[in-house]
Amino acid sequence: MTPIVIGGLLLFLLFGGQKKAGNTVKPDPGFAPRPELETLACADVLATRPEVHAGLARGLIPWRDWLVAVAFNRVYGVWPDPGNAAHDARAKLLGTCVDAGLDDAPPPPNSDPELPEISPAPTPGSFYAIKGGDVLFAISSAAYGTKSGTPANYQAAKKINDDPYNARFKRPIAEVAPNEKGLWSARITFKPVFGSFLQQYADAADGSQGDGGNFAILKIPE
Repeated sequence: MTPIVIGGLLLFLLFGGQKKAGNTVKPDPGFAPRPELETLACADVLATRPEVHAGLARGLIPWRDWLVAVAFNRVYGVWPDPGNAAHDARAKLLGTCVDAGLDDAPPPPNSDPELPEISPAPTPGSFYAIKGGDVLFAISSAAYGTKSGTPANYQAAKKINDDPYNARFKRPIAEVAPNEKGLWSARITFKPVFGSFLQQYADAADGSQGDGGNFAILKIPE
């Protein structure tokens, strides 16, 4: 079982109220309710149904409990603590909002979508998993038959780098390849810092960076 799934199960145990005696969290007098932000967060989680949030995956957590917890975290920056009177009050109101939305909403999206096939070699129209020692110009050369060091090879590399899907793996050039500053402002990172293919595919913002030790799985455009 991966750490992210374990984290999701732990959240379920916490948020589900299964607490040991004597482990009650004291109320926080400095906690300030933010009802307007709660309304926005509730609407957002109902619309987007995120499977992963703040490093945790929904896993086996029921949709209702997960969406309440995610909305709470988005508003307050922490996960709700059962037993904290202030947290419990706001989570209850968020639960009412989520319940109403789920009653009128279509079923949640498939949590395990059919993923595209990964090609063993860079091939236009397929997905390719970066391997240790790979560089973007070699990948573009293999995919499109362009000769290394030529303008055509740069344009081929740029085509991969600029593909909308691959934007989730792009980072500021100063962070990933300072010696390529004259070529682009941001480039796909070749660091093994991503989650599984499913996690990468589901996270259009960051490609699940920080959720594992995998290389990016790139889309090789036609």
